[in-house]
Amino acid sequence: MPSRAVVIDTNVGIAANSKADVGHACELRCIQRLWEITKRGHLVLDANGQIFAEYLRHLDLSGEPGVGDAFMRWINDHQHNEKFCTLVPLTIRPDGEIVEFPSQQSLAEFDPSDKKFVAVAVVHADSPPIQVALDRGWVRHRDALADAGIEIEFLCPDDIGR
Repeated sequence: MPSRAVVIDTNVGIAANSKADVGHACELRCIQRLWEITKRGHLVLDANGQIFAEYLRHLDLSGEPGVGDAFMRWINDHQHNEKFCTLVPLTIRPDGEIVEFPSQQSLAEFDPSDKKFVAVAVVHADSPPIQVALDRGWVRHRDALADAGIEIEFLCPDDIGR
């Protein structure tokens, strides 16, 4: 049975590649999560390719040597297969802002590089959760994101506080 659709922050792949300052339990949790997605999950990406491009800056398309890299290869091979991935369109203004990102004042200081993850969760019909490994910015904005209907799943809550 396929699992629900999810949005994956880039730091999950980085942690799965042992390239982040996280504990062993966090690394294993990220590895497990990426494996689950490739076996029976469903990934949500933007049709504009912004999330793919960010993954590509941090993960190796060859699929080696780490699990995050293998995930990158899987995305490359499956992103256009609706069984595994959904590509949602985003509207990008000339100034680079994403129209679909929530406009509430409490998110004014949200990291611009992470807005694309929020926007795809907003646009997707199922409002999938965003899974995050260690970025503190997600923690700072957790309540504001929840108020906007965005669910954040922290895979490594013990490591975020480091």
